[in-house]
Amino acid sequence: MSSDQDVPGIAMPPQPQPRVVHKEIHIVPQGPVLTEELFNKMIATIEYHLYDGTTALNCAVKLRNGFTVVGQAYALPTGQFDLQLGMQYALQDAKTRLGEILSLMVYDLVCPERLRVAPLVEATLNALKESANA
Repeated sequence: MSSDQDVPGIAMPPQPQPRVVHKEIHIVPQGPVLTEELFNKMIATIEYHLYDGTTALNCAVKLRNGFTVVGQAYALPTGQFDLQLGMQYALQDAKTRLGEILSLMVYDLVCPERLRVAPLVEATLNALKESANA
């Protein structure tokens, strides 16, 4: 069989055609590289939780500013479960998630002023504070 459409007796749904959307491209200066050393400077604590009777493991990485990012790791319940390897994967997942958040923050600092999201977030926070004090 040469493709998924050659399966006898199974009608394959039509495949959507890719669509290219042309948007204005913004070139931004190169920002800092998110290195392992940088991550380690930000981390205050790391806690792991393995759920009883499972191979599901969470890793809570609390940053120095109090923000927490949670990473996850799972293993099939077959064979030997390697806790150290699970901890390594869960920590890496948390760092990946943190990297995504930091990338947004760094990009927002260097992108053109009219495209920044931080002022919108700040305005929303101020509106929430005002409504809470009213």
